[in-house]
Amino acid sequence: MKSGKLISATALLVALAIPVSLAAQEHPTKHHRYKLVDMGTLGGPASYASGQEPGAQYINNRGMFAGYADTSTPDPFAPNCFNTDCFVSHTFRWQDGVLTDLGAIADSSGFTAMNDRGWISGSSENGLLDPLTGLPENVAVLWKGDQLIYLGNVRE
Repeated sequence: MKSGKLISATALLVALAIPVSLAAQEHPTKHHRYKLVDMGTLGGPASYASGQEPGAQYINNRGMFAGYADTSTPDPFAPNCFNTDCFVSHTFRWQDGVLTDLGAIADSSGFTAMNDRGWISGSSENGLLDPLTGLPENVAVLWKGDQLIYLGNVRE
């Protein structure tokens, strides 16, 4: 008895689905197609998009995506880590299926924003401790292609 009800319900769903799909073909609409891609990490447990910067661009019109990801290296500044999981992280660029580690001045770096030229701004630890806070010092950096450019810090 239960199987008879299941077959009847299935037949009803199929019968209802056919007229809807035929009606949809009469007035076709253009649908956007998206592809979900797992970009992975740089060997560690997590990848990240930008922080909470309002208006930060993660992907540009050339299909380039930027972010930062953990490596498998433990953060040398633990417990004062760049990320809460205490792995060294590097900024990356993903384009056409290729994940590129853009590196850091020393230890970790993080992505902030990107433009349509593919220039990526962010910060990098410089390997020093801030004399005022005793925490790892971060400096402003820019990646143009694979070139890491040091932009300085507020004390300079």
